[in-house]
Amino acid sequence: MIKGVFYIEAQGNNERLVRDSIKSLAEKIRRDKDIKVEKEDFGEVIEDNGNFSSTLEVELEFSSFQAYVIASINYGPSAIEIYEPENLKLSSKEFLKAVGEVIRICKTFYDKYKVRFEFSGTEVKEVGLTDDEIEELIDQGGIRAKIVVEGTGKNRREAIRRFLASLPEDVAVNKVKSKKVESETPFSGVIGIDAILYSPTTLFDIAVKYTPVLINIIEPSEVKLSILDIQDIGVELAGVFFEIAFNLAKP
Repeated sequence: MIKGVFYIEAQGNNERLVRDSIKSLAEKIRRDKDIKVEKEDFGEVIEDNGNFSSTLEVELEFSSFQAYVIASINYGPSAIEIYEPENLKLSSKEFLKAVGEVIRICKTFYDKYKVRFEFSGTEVKEVGLTDDEIEELIDQGGIRAKIVVEGTGKNRREAIRRFLASLPEDVAVNKVKSKKVESETPFSGVIGIDAILYSPTTLFDIAVKYTPVLINIIEPSEVKLSILDIQDIGVELAGVFFEIAFNLAKP
């Protein structure tokens, strides 16, 4: 079980709508079968130059890690404080199940609103690790995973280069493979990497931004998350979706 507090904010230029939206969200959380509400605290509606804001502080117990991850996306807390557990051990299968659900949600959302992340980067990661380097990184808490994404480019080489240049810094690439799907001259296909991710949180970052067509954890068989890892995963997921929704709302 995961226990903690979600701090949720509502803002707008209408006092009643702000108050109603925060109450409606609280009711939605209460109806969530995978969450147990331990305590609620509604903040006062505050006005500042015609803008109104209010907060909801809700103490929650989640039935599973996946339930926590989905709740972070659905309810968009601006801050999260996890009480317990201090450390969480998940089988790689259970961890991947949560990652897979994030990918599914992201694909549905991106397709609906026709949005995608724009990647940039000029420094291409070197490819190739020794067995000793792989073992050392995993001993330090890294995850070795096979990740396959869709890729495009003027040619195969450019598509691979763009992908490698856009990867987070805390990813060490061991091998790269690609397969062309379309027969036209520009490359359109899939790119796969065998890589070490320094932290479990990085896998969620990749899941959100790249929506891979396949992720498989090679090792270890058990993923260990600290209390800070759990908090960071939730906050990052909430933040990404809030930013996208905010940009979509712009005129």
